[in-house]
Amino acid sequence: MPKIKKDQWMEMMAILFSLIALVISGYSLLVGQRQHQDESIDDMNSTFYIIRRIL
Repeated sequence: MPKIKKDQWMEMMAILFSLIALVISGYSLLVGQRQHQDESIDDMNSTFYIIRRIL
């Protein structure tokens, strides 16, 4: 395996975190479409719960 420089490692981590953020935002959009507007507070709570479970 080739040796990874520190800058490349940081860049890979940034890409990984952005992909995780995209997945979370896409999932929360799907959840938001299924629920009614008056339940948006519960939607936010479930999104934060998912983020906490991942981290």
